[in-house]
Amino acid sequence: MKIAVLADIHGNLEAFTTVLQYLREEKIRRIIHVGDVVGYGPDPLKCLELFMAMAGEKCEVLDPAEKELASGFSADLIMGNHDAAVINFTDISYFNRIAYEAILWTKKQMGLVHQKFLKSVPYSARYHGGSFFHSTPQMTENWYYLDSSEMARESFGHTGKLTFVAHTHKPYLYIRKMDSERVTGHDPEDKKWKLDETASYIINPGSIGQPRDGNYMASFLIWDTEQRTVRYLRLDYDVRKTQQKLVELPLPYILAERLLLGK
Repeated sequence: MKIAVLADIHGNLEAFTTVLQYLREEKIRRIIHVGDVVGYGPDPLKCLELFMAMAGEKCEVLDPAEKELASGFSADLIMGNHDAAVINFTDISYFNRIAYEAILWTKKQMGLVHQKFLKSVPYSARYHGGSFFHSTPQMTENWYYLDSSEMARESFGHTGKLTFVAHTHKPYLYIRKMDSERVTGHDPEDKKWKLDETASYIINPGSIGQPRDGNYMASFLIWDTEQRTVRYLRLDYDVRKTQQKLVELPLPYILAERLLLGK
């Protein structure tokens, strides 16, 4: 089975729909999203409702073409810190000013159906032999960043052989051989990785809507459970359209500015 592993859409409808169109063309209909559908971006409700449509839930803001785009997909979601923040499941006082203002604005957009849908999302899960967490396996709801070999080494002791995380908005892959405590980190962009059965992996697909690795294009991966491979992809999208939406909203200007910079 080929599974699209996505993360950190952050209300970026143009990036998300571009990825969905690609998956439809490639006949990949299984999606796992590793947290943060909302936050920062200008279209939190439409991004949420694309997943709601996949689940057969009633939608309030999607147009017929968007509902059609979502049809035929099945998806599972993991709770991210911004998802948790807009439904009051986590403390937002630690958020920086930009994220804080975006959360307050996003909260005002949310209807009861959107809140109910997000409240059903788990903080972690296991699908097809892989473990999924937004932040780290050992401190799932504390929202730490798994962004170093040292953090990966600690995390390997709290999870299985194949783990997917997000939160950093950067595509990255950590490997630990079973006969060694040494952890190696790799920048996996534009590469296909064969998963070795004698190794353990922690894999970050990067971000769909808010990449922070200097490349604005949507980052995600395709996990082939039969061939035991992960393939990273980057897709261009109409980033200028997303920026224009942001500057027309009562949100910090930097949210629009940094999109094109991939920061």
